[in-house]
Amino acid sequence: MFNAYQIEEHQKPLKLRQLKKPTPTGHELLVKTKVSGVCHSDVHIVSGDWGVCKLPLTPGHEGIGIVEAVGSAVTQIKVGDRVGMAFLHHSCLNCHLCKSGRQNICENQNQSGFTVNGTFGEYFVGDERFVAKIPDNYSDAEAAPILCAGITSYKAVLSANAKPGARIVISGSCGGLGHLAIQYAKAMGYEVVALDFFNDQDKETMCRRLGADFIVHCSKENGEKTLLQEFKQLVPQKPIEAAIVFAPVAAAVSDAVSYVSPGGTIVPVGIPSGNFQISALKLILKELKVQGSIVGTPSDLKEVFLFSSKHNIKPRVEEKEMKYVNDVIHDLKDGKISGRVVLTTK
Repeated sequence: MFNAYQIEEHQKPLKLRQLKKPTPTGHELLVKTKVSGVCHSDVHIVSGDWGVCKLPLTPGHEGIGIVEAVGSAVTQIKVGDRVGMAFLHHSCLNCHLCKSGRQNICENQNQSGFTVNGTFGEYFVGDERFVAKIPDNYSDAEAAPILCAGITSYKAVLSANAKPGARIVISGSCGGLGHLAIQYAKAMGYEVVALDFFNDQDKETMCRRLGADFIVHCSKENGEKTLLQEFKQLVPQKPIEAAIVFAPVAAAVSDAVSYVSPGGTIVPVGIPSGNFQISALKLILKELKVQGSIVGTPSDLKEVFLFSSKHNIKPRVEEKEMKYVNDVIHDLKDGKISGRVVLTTK
């Protein structure tokens, strides 16, 4: 038996429950959890924003741990290895998308902590074909956010497909994904505009320290015209070739249609509870492109750790014991967390 925090009812606190320790079969790995990052997706899943899950469910998808047992088909991972499990738990591996290396958009996939049990517990079960071996130069707490916030922000920056030296906006720059995206964008040679609420000086200082070239403040009271004025006042005139929107609010994408320059690209990543409302007139007249981006493939997972190691990119993390998981989810929902919180099983 082992302890895990589970959703028993959406929009209610997670409950600590004892579960039977599973025996891995096939390509499965039984992993003893050391840490698990907390993602804004967990807030949506706990709240039921993405639909009702099959309950009870253990959320979490940024788990790091030590392999304790392996299934009979496992060949690449051994007992004692340190591995991480990301949001993409496994895909079918047989469809045209999987065979072309796009497992992350396979229509027959399972997601850790959403459709199968995740990492908010003392153990989790992963698939050797979809986990990552963790480099020695990353601590458990540093590695956990790379599994989701890292791979998602890295892939989103690539999806913008901007020219070297281009100016791009990171909307939602203070969060778990945004603060990593600043680092990836700078490492790729872009000029970065950090856009967020910046409701305390620490957030602005963090973004500047991570390499943001410009800071633009927004607020819930600001309308589209006010935000455009902020850009004109604070950012010297130069085309904005792309906006990567991590803020999980529909208005953030609508605003991007206004401030991104003609011919530019908008990459929505944060998933709001409702739908986007985009000006068709601006989208068409400015010939803007809207490019969705969602997590990454097993190949992307290896690539992001290599890129992060090469450029010494690491998340800003705060460690808390797993017993405080409900407090962390509450604070994340209220926008009180910058960087990433990582839960420990100490």
